[in-house]
Amino acid sequence: MRNRLEAISKPVSVTSCRGPLIVELLGDRMSPIRNEFSKSPLSVFAMVVVALGTVLGVLAERGLSAEGPVKVFVLAGQSNMQGDGRIGPVETPGTLEYQVKSSPDSDRYQHLVNGDGTWCTRKDVWFYQRTGKKTGTGVAQKVEFTDVAKSLTVGLAGTADKPKIGPELQFGHVVGEHFDSQVLVIKTAWGGKSLACDFRPPSAGELPVDSSSKLGNSIADGSVEVGFYYRQMLADVKQVLDNLEQYFPNYEGQGYEIVGFGWHQGWNDGCDAAFSDEYGANLQHFITDIRRDFGVKDLPIVVASSGFGGHDEKLPGVRARIKKVVEPAQIAVSARTKNVTCVETRDFFQPREASPTGASYHWNSNAGTYFMIGDSMGKAMLQLLNQCSEIKRHSLKQDKRR
Repeated sequence: MRNRLEAISKPVSVTSCRGPLIVELLGDRMSPIRNEFSKSPLSVFAMVVVALGTVLGVLAERGLSAEGPVKVFVLAGQSNMQGDGRIGPVETPGTLEYQVKSSPDSDRYQHLVNGDGTWCTRKDVWFYQRTGKKTGTGVAQKVEFTDVAKSLTVGLAGTADKPKIGPELQFGHVVGEHFDSQVLVIKTAWGGKSLACDFRPPSAGELPVDSSSKLGNSIADGSVEVGFYYRQMLADVKQVLDNLEQYFPNYEGQGYEIVGFGWHQGWNDGCDAAFSDEYGANLQHFITDIRRDFGVKDLPIVVASSGFGGHDEKLPGVRARIKKVVEPAQIAVSARTKNVTCVETRDFFQPREASPTGASYHWNSNAGTYFMIGDSMGKAMLQLLNQCSEIKRHSLKQDKRR
């Protein structure tokens, strides 16, 4: 049986976001069908019936089904999971428009556009993100939410007036091409957030902080709440999964299954020496707690390393600490934890002259970089899923109407 990873490594047709699935499923099996029909005047209808039967047979062979629960992937982190990849203008190196039309590896991006040049929309992959903005302080503090629930396409990161891309775009294409059932990508990411404080998992215990420090004072006055974004992440996932029909009217009550989790974060921990030093321990706790709170014992998890600056050995300041402490911790924890893998991102870093901006902490806003991060995370996720003989089913929630 051919591994589906071979199929998704090829560019997708520019005229159809799902076309290659049928071609890949049938493969050489189409040859005898064509030969048979060249000898017999069977109707077009009969040909369709036979071809459909072949497709369904291959689907059954590969354990795929046109029905079944929605496959749910959660992507979390800080601003680089939010995404800062610029879409245009076309003449600027590193924008998505440039990558599609002018880059040496433009073939890699052609599945993102339709035949008429418009951005492709995948109806078989849903995307959800709830953005929240804190207002007020202390007991008067509240969070204002904005929901984005759409089919996967370009421009779901950023804001309505300044759309961008993040890892979700190509990640969604990779996993969407793999599954025949509906896919849902839930993104829970907020800029400027640390694992040590903001995403602090419950099992990590209390945050050791000097009460007289700026952070200590912020915690004391309620403007910073330790672990707030860990809890908010869980709340956002619950919000959409409890209301799938509201956000996605085409949902047919087939239930859902949480099958994977992606993490891309690290800059803010690199800004603090103590946060950096405990990154490995916190990430281990984070993985344990995520699996417990999602109810999936060995949930496949992909960590994208914090490879800002690429392979430069003389990185200054925060990037130096990330390179020496945070990134090695990401790699080490992933290597020793079951069903967790860390994808190397340093190869995807592009210099200022090949990018829209010089914001190295945001990968210089290079759309190609965000595309490749999503691509590598998606393929690594499929490898983890292929290694699992059977996904743990206690994440499966059957609709009560069925």
